[in-house]
Order: sequence, then structure tokens, then C-alpha cells
Amino acid sequence: MTVVIACRDRAHLLSGALDAVHAALRPGDDMVVADSASRDAAVADAARRAGAAVVRCDVAGASRARNAAAAVARGAVLAFTDDDCRPAPGWVASLAAAFDDPATGFVVGPVSGGGPSTRPPGPARRFRAPVDPIDIGHGANLACRRDAFVAVRGFDERLGPGTRWPAAEDHDLLWRLLAAGWEGAFAPGAAVAHHDWRGLRATTAVEFRYGVGAAAFVAKVAETDRDAAHHLMHRRRQAAGARRVLADIRRGWHRAALVDAARGAGLAVGRARSRAGLTPSRPRRHAD
Repeated sequence: MTVVIACRDRAHLLSGALDAVHAALRPGDDMVVADSASRDAAVADAARRAGAAVVRCDVAGASRARNAAAAVARGAVLAFTDDDCRPAPGWVASLAAAFDDPATGFVVGPVSGGGPSTRPPGPARRFRAPVDPIDIGHGANLACRRDAFVAVRGFDERLGPGTRWPAAEDHDLLWRLLAAGWEGAFAPGAAVAHHDWRGLRATTAVEFRYGVGAAAFVAKVAETDRDAAHHLMHRRRQAAGARRVLADIRRGWHRAALVDAARGAGLAVGRARSRAGLTPSRPRRHAD
């Protein structure tokens, strides 16, 4: 297995992730830092000190950097996590065990610790199309069989941090893997802890970007399956719409209300862009 850790200008967080990943590796496994156009050498220096390879892209984009790292990775399985995540010591082994079934194209695990889009543990289960990626997991704790990853052309580089559509690249990948006939698995023992380092202002900004990206993902689905896209958008609006925000306020959950409102605003902005023809299938020449 090759573990790919995405990072841009956050060497202070990356060092902790590298230490945790290194402790989880088995003999023969390796790790690669996907450097998304960092503006100084601190990220590369931290990676090399930890014994990780570095693949740097000159143009920002987490999906672009992850794809570049995957292209040089040695493992038959590619595991993805982020610089603000801390995998548990048995993480790699738990992910690898879930690939015993040759039909399994991807495996996800639980993400704990608070912060944007963390997912609590649950029982082991399998996924087959059609499944809303909200019910599966996300890219902070995701492993793909290399053959499956290559078959669907990896992450869509028009989506994800550093682009005009700054999120949902992981959900888009999961959707395409399932559509291509691969199955997925949830491995409850493959645990990752998210380091919740953002304050409220930064968290709401991230949630806004998640909403924009979610709308872009739905717009992509609508190009081939409008009914599925309608269902996907309905669920996202339920999770971050006005009713959800009002319910948060009634319960006295003011922080949750701000976070949900931010994501709902992002969804609205993303939908407006899509209706104006600014879908991921018609990207701008340069990312924002």
C-alpha cells in the first residue's frame, strides 16, 4: 500500500500526520506527500525528514496533486488522508484486510474528532451502486485499488481544494467507482482522527466551500442522470437548508446553525453557477 497525504503550506500539521502514518505502515508500504503548489520548501522538508517521497504540482489543486502522487506510487492499493488527520496504528492493516474480496474497489473508515464532515464509527458494511456518497465516507480516510482508481481516471481535477469547485472530489470519485461496477466497504477498525484546528470563522468558510463543491458534484451527475441528481440535491438541502438552521436555533445550537447556514449558502451559490452554465464540464482556463 502507498499512503498519499495531501498538503499545501501546512508543514506544521503535516509533520504530525507523517508520524502517525509512519507508525501505521507495514513492511513494504510507503508514503508520498502530494504537495499542492506550496509556496515554500517547508512541506517538502518535513516530508523528507519523515522518509516520505514528495510529488509537487506547480498549479494548486488537491485533486491534481493526489493524481500526480498516485501516478508514481508503488502500491497496488492507494490510501488517501490529509495533513490534519492522524491515522491509528492499525489503520493500514485494517484497510488492506478489506480488499480481500476482488470485487472491492474502495474502502473507507471512520473519522473522529470533530471538524468538517467527520464520520463516526459504525458496523462493517458494503456498498453497491446506487449509493449516495454522504452515506459512505470521504477522502480523509479512503483507500482505492489501483486498478479501480486508474480505470475511472482518479480524482476529477476540476473539483476539490484549490479549484473553482473546492470540495466533493471524494464523493465524485466514490460515485464514479460505484457506477463503474466496483463495490466498496466500510472498515470500522481503520480509524483516523481529525485534528480540529480551525476556529469558527475558518470552519464556516470551509463549510461554504463544501456546499459549492457539493452543488458541482450534483451538476455532474445531472449530465447523465437527472433523477439521481434531484435526489442527491434534495438530501443536501435537507442537511443544510433553512429548516435545518431554524431547528438548530430552536435547540440552542448556534454554532451548528452557523455551520449549516454556511454550507446551505455554498449550495445556493454552486447551484447558481451551475444554472449559469459554469459547471465542472466547462471549467475556466484558470482556477480561482
